[in-house]
Amino acid sequence: MSGEELRGEREIRENELEWFDNPHIGSRFVVSILAPELFTRCPKTGYPDLGQVGVTYIPGERCVELKSWKLSINRFASEKHFHEDLTGSIFKSLCELLDPLWIRVCVDFNPRGNVSTRVAFERSRLPQGEIPWQLIRDTPPVRL
Repeated sequence: MSGEELRGEREIRENELEWFDNPHIGSRFVVSILAPELFTRCPKTGYPDLGQVGVTYIPGERCVELKSWKLSINRFASEKHFHEDLTGSIFKSLCELLDPLWIRVCVDFNPRGNVSTRVAFERSRLPQGEIPWQLIRDTPPVRL
């Protein structure tokens, strides 16, 4: 086993973020995803950074395939990122893949050195009056 690439490592390395056709095109609904175990390392110190990532979006023509998304965020465990960069990377990849009507990506990092960080990115293709805020509020990506 020593030195061999394990199955999970290979799957993470080979993974490409995937999508599928929105099965309810024309309907406004909210997809909320929580990954409670996000891991990366600080590029300055190498110390571990742990957190949870929440994604909430209103699909356009595409939805994210969850296994590929899980594998894509697991790649950060072997990389070094500042909090803002990691959150922005997740946000950008989902925006490019899905082109959602509305999306918010928020990463809530665990405290380290008595400091906790929450970074959020948001984008909308909907006019302000058409964003279903009540539905979004009622579908939180984090466990309360």
